[in-house]
Amino acid sequence: MSENRETNNNKVKDGALRWSDGKLELQRVPTSISNHIARVLQKASKKYPDNEDGTANWMKGLDLNGLVGNLERHIEDFKNGDDYDKDTGEHVLAHVACNIAFILHYLDNGIYDKLDNRMFRKIND
Repeated sequence: MSENRETNNNKVKDGALRWSDGKLELQRVPTSISNHIARVLQKASKKYPDNEDGTANWMKGLDLNGLVGNLERHIEDFKNGDDYDKDTGEHVLAHVACNIAFILHYLDNGIYDKLDNRMFRKIND
């Protein structure tokens, strides 16, 4: 008896059931973004060595104002027609993605507030 089952919008013919509702569908994320970020971080680790515990330097925490400034500079480079970073040779949007990834990591791990030194937030609070 052939039976089609739908799980998480995937049809499985005669397959085992898997309940994935509510779980992140990481297969939807293009692997290219991970690859771009990894290349930037590998090159950055030569300039900014890892911490003694083996974690990446950025995991110590970078101030948000500096991160926003970095990503804005790389966006400006892109808008002005410069595709590749002069220091790393990697695409400037890969550097933007790195800065956004750092900020999201800090947000998700509860250290965002102590790193938040955004200029205009202080003025508007």
